[in-house]
Amino acid sequence: MTLLKQLLRSITNTILDIRLHTMGMTDQQALDLMTREAFQEPQEAAAKLLRREALVLPADELLRRLEGWLEIRDSFRQSHPGDYSLSRLQRARAQRGRRDVAGARPSIANRRCSALSGS
Repeated sequence: MTLLKQLLRSITNTILDIRLHTMGMTDQQALDLMTREAFQEPQEAAAKLLRREALVLPADELLRRLEGWLEIRDSFRQSHPGDYSLSRLQRARAQRGRRDVAGARPSIANRRCSALSGS
């Protein structure tokens, strides 16, 4: 029973993400889906909806963060032309505590990647 409940919630969460972010699902529709279709308690559903709304970022913020990540990735790739890999970049970032600045200018990204590579 627990496995089926987890599966139902996972599917429901996917539906919520898609409909809330791309199809204009209202709060009431989201609450109805969670309580009537996924058998969640009303308080649990309301809390989940509040958490999801708090995590939604405007499109321009998402774009800024993507651009920052791409700058950092590309700079790291340039500083490691022969042995670049995403896993190496992730390991280097993990060692530094992932303090990359989202939306960093290329010069900042270059300095960060140079520091990561030890050069």
